[in-house]
Amino acid sequence: LLHRWKKTRSRSMASKQAPLVCPGHNRGVVDLQYSPRVDEGVFLISACLDSTPMLRDGETGDWIGSFQGHKGAVWGACISEDAMLAATGAADYTARIWDAVSGDALREFGGHIVKSVAFSRNKTRLVTGGAKSELCIYDVEASQSTEPLITAQAAAGGLKLAGFLTSTIDRIVGGGPGQDLSIWDLREPGSAPHPLQQTGHGLVSGELAREGRLLSMVAAGEAHFWDLDSMRLIKSGPIQEEANSVSLHPDGDRYIAGGNDLTVRTFALST
Repeated sequence: LLHRWKKTRSRSMASKQAPLVCPGHNRGVVDLQYSPRVDEGVFLISACLDSTPMLRDGETGDWIGSFQGHKGAVWGACISEDAMLAATGAADYTARIWDAVSGDALREFGGHIVKSVAFSRNKTRLVTGGAKSELCIYDVEASQSTEPLITAQAAAGGLKLAGFLTSTIDRIVGGGPGQDLSIWDLREPGSAPHPLQQTGHGLVSGELAREGRLLSMVAAGEAHFWDLDSMRLIKSGPIQEEANSVSLHPDGDRYIAGGNDLTVRTFALST
């Protein structure tokens, strides 16, 4: 049976800013994502090579619960805009959808090593990318189907980032190590992705926030924040050595980075 939450989500959330302490993982933290601010506060999901992604209090880093079931390193994790669903992707050739309140597993999709997962804003679609050189888009609501609704060809080398651009379900931004990011328009089946020049060199990981309009990414030893409406780099900032992941707090004043040293560190986003 899956691990059930030992803490409820109805408790009050801490509001003070403090360095995050995120105990529990025993291997490198490779993906992080804040939830938007919801009635209960802000949540944080963390993925780790130890196979057990975790849900945390986004202000303090306190553990809330663990999603148990993957049989290999977990490379990607995300949480829906209402913080009710979570998704994870792993080296066990599966992507999984979870109830983020109870911890129950809801769906499982297989086929390739998954390194990136993202919900559409309305959480009806899940996009995955990974070792296979293609995007896979799944219908979250089609409970009997485990096959992708749509697939799209990606560059050789696979994908480390895939997410829905703005609030649509038919435009995807993604990229892999050593690649520029690209945009796929799913309204044009078979069309080549449109590359975004000078955006993805040295890409380690990334996430989309603010309704898919802002890209946070780790590349070339720094955190970078891109406005995807204007395709403009807004800001770059420091991260700890060997950082693998970055996420911008929904308030926009700070970001966190996680890495191989098992820490998650907070950095101010100066304006």
